Amino acid sequence: MSSQRQVFAALIGTVAYGTVIAAAWPLITETPVLAVLIHPVGHLWALTVGAVTIDWVRGRYRLNSREEKLYRAARVGAFNRMLDVIGWNALIARWRRFDGTRSTLGALIRGTCYSENAHVVVALAGALIAGVALISGQIAVAAAIVGFGLIAHPYPIALQRQVRGRALLVASRLDPEATSVSSVERADPLR
Repeated sequence: MSSQRQVFAALIGTVAYGTVIAAAWPLITETPVLAVLIHPVGHLWALTVGAVTIDWVRGRYRLNSREEKLYRAARVGAFNRMLDVIGWNALIARWRRFDGTRSTLGALIRGTCYSENAHVVVALAGALIAGVALISGQIAVAAAIVGFGLIAHPYPIALQRQVRGRALLVASRLDPEATSVSSVERADPLR
């Protein structure tokens, strides 16, 4: 998809997401538990926004050594194993077109960037919506949005970063020039 089409899709997606939230707002404020739906609906929106934002934040994709230690201490690997058990990782691998081979490593790396962006964008949108709820006196709604956001986003973001770090390490061992997301993407036939 061309970059103009991606921007257009992102704009349409953003308007649609805002419209859905605005239309659902009266119901959400009456039943705060429905506020958690802002996050999964937001991920549908992020499908349109992710393709545009992926190239804007390239410098954020590199994993540093302190992060890896933090992710080990936070048991991000256990979270990954849980996703294996429920079948989520297999589903995502098919969506990313990653089959475990060298030729699809670039698709895995780009997919981790895309997924990380989706979680960051939805978490930020959730924070913004929670702020609106708080300002309008809807404390239970704000708490539901923030609470679910704290469950739904930090571990997936950490997992994407950890997987990408390992994939880049493998890519650099296969090709010493493949040390960044950009260099691996240039060789990715699925891009």
